[in-house]
Amino acid sequence: MSRPPPAGFGPIAGHWSPRVELAGTYDEKWERERQPLLAEDFDERFHQSAPADQQVPGFLRGGEEVTLHHLTPSGILRFRLPRVTLGIVTAFDDGEQRRHRACIHTVAFEPDVPRVILVWHTHLPCHHKVLKLQTTTIHLKKRIHVSERDRASGLWVGEPRNV
Repeated sequence: MSRPPPAGFGPIAGHWSPRVELAGTYDEKWERERQPLLAEDFDERFHQSAPADQQVPGFLRGGEEVTLHHLTPSGILRFRLPRVTLGIVTAFDDGEQRRHRACIHTVAFEPDVPRVILVWHTHLPCHHKVLKLQTTTIHLKKRIHVSERDRASGLWVGEPRNV
């Protein structure tokens, strides 16, 4: 008798297989030479808590079509992810300001509500300045070159800006 692989919609905990195998090697050598940094063999895929069949390569941008089958009374729910661009500025106590971008990191669906939750991720290399970090400001960037039709669709989030 053939058995299908386990399936689910919830996150896979970091101490469960298959994620734990991606965490890297934390042995005596790591304690002596790298602690508190991640192991040298740490695999970035560890950060993916979704089951493998629910992951996409790279990051989402917004605008992707989503189709949910048999998760609502109507049977099919189809929509596009909203397009949102965030402006992020981090200021340090020496007056330096760094701009950086965020990518959609997590998408959670609540089809019975209906609601979609988007989580953005950004990173900023500042290991030696981490204690000098003062503020990080996030703002919704205005959209340029978006047609009235696309703006009316609700796909594009952010006030239009005249160029």
